[in-house]
Amino acid sequence: MRSVDLTSDHKPDRPDEQRRILSHKGYVEPTRINGRPLGPSRVWVNRAQTEGGLAMSRSLGDYILTKVGLLAAPEMRSVPLTSAEKFMVLCSDGVSEHITNQRCVEIASGFHDPTEAATAIVKEATQKWHCHGEGYVD
Repeated sequence: MRSVDLTSDHKPDRPDEQRRILSHKGYVEPTRINGRPLGPSRVWVNRAQTEGGLAMSRSLGDYILTKVGLLAAPEMRSVPLTSAEKFMVLCSDGVSEHITNQRCVEIASGFHDPTEAATAIVKEATQKWHCHGEGYVD
């Protein structure tokens, strides 16, 4: 079974998203702990990282970051569904940061119960965060 990407992640370091944020005088960089970068790139209002810290460039309700280019407007596309599609996996950035869409399909296709599939995806994402996120779990 093969995944079909229906969306593109709104990550702050995606070139077009980063250009918009930088043009609004925002900052895009990972959280810094003792000067050391940790975790994914985030949107910040200032270089001191005292305002912001969102790991996505589009969001609902994060009003403080609209002044540095954060948008609530989604990118949408219409895709006709056929009988070949068996299920849809919807994930947050906490999953997609370390698990590919294809891997999500591989995990989910092993279950009949959607709750069990979701639990297995979250379990693997959490393990990846601990391994690759340097202990930081988003």
